[in-house]
Amino acid sequence: MREARRHGDALMPVMNYCIRREDRFHALDCHWHSEMELFRVMQGTLTVQCGTDLFEAHAGDIVFFNSGELHAAVPVEAGEELYFEAIVFSPDLLCSTANDIIRVKYIQPVLDGELTVPRLIRAGTNLHESVSAAFQTAYTMLENRPPFFEFPVKAAMQLIGYDCGGCRLPLTPMSEENLEKLKKYLL
Repeated sequence: MREARRHGDALMPVMNYCIRREDRFHALDCHWHSEMELFRVMQGTLTVQCGTDLFEAHAGDIVFFNSGELHAAVPVEAGEELYFEAIVFSPDLLCSTANDIIRVKYIQPVLDGELTVPRLIRAGTNLHESVSAAFQTAYTMLENRPPFFEFPVKAAMQLIGYDCGGCRLPLTPMSEENLEKLKKYLL
């Protein structure tokens, strides 16, 4: 269940991923890794497991997985066309390697579960507008890697941290039917 893949490198610990059905994607298997992850649903509806929470994510929604958090996603409808983009990053990307104010006040408390950020950022909300724009900047820079791309990537990821700091958004409860589908898939 622990994902061993390296996401980026020691100097730039971040990587972007585009996952589509043509890549033989049918579900995001249950796993965890030491990095944090943001993924944006581009097409389809997913039932998402994030820690012990289950919820639905729709096209446009952005989901956050904390470092070390068990997570998975399966299509709500069998055979549904799915497509999502992900940015997987070390918490170290957001702060200095030494204990700086960002690490002490925000990153470490998020890692320790003492400070929460939204797991699900719904499309159409004010928070989504700013987070989605920063996500797009980071994703595009990582995809194209123009000279000096590291600056806008780090700035965009820090802006997402700023925008999400302390926010709490309600989750959409999962229907009984979708809960049963998830149980069948995981068993």
